[in-house]
Amino acid sequence: MKNESIQKIFKILRRKNPEPKTDLNYKSKFQLLIAVILSAQATDKSVNAQPKYCSEMQNHQRDFKSWCEKLSSI
Repeated sequence: MKNESIQKIFKILRRKNPEPKTDLNYKSKFQLLIAVILSAQATDKSVNAQPKYCSEMQNHQRDFKSWCEKLSSI
């Protein structure tokens, strides 16, 4: 897809939804990234129901591998 076409699409999306919202709960960009990844495999509601892991995301951003291992055991 050409860059010009991509820009047109984004322009239309911004016009139709200038302030997009999400049902995912997050406090940082890193938490949002993880929540989006998780929501691809689960519902937003079930992702939001994991406050223990959401707080761990904020505290252990540098230790991402360890956090992923903990998460995979759920």
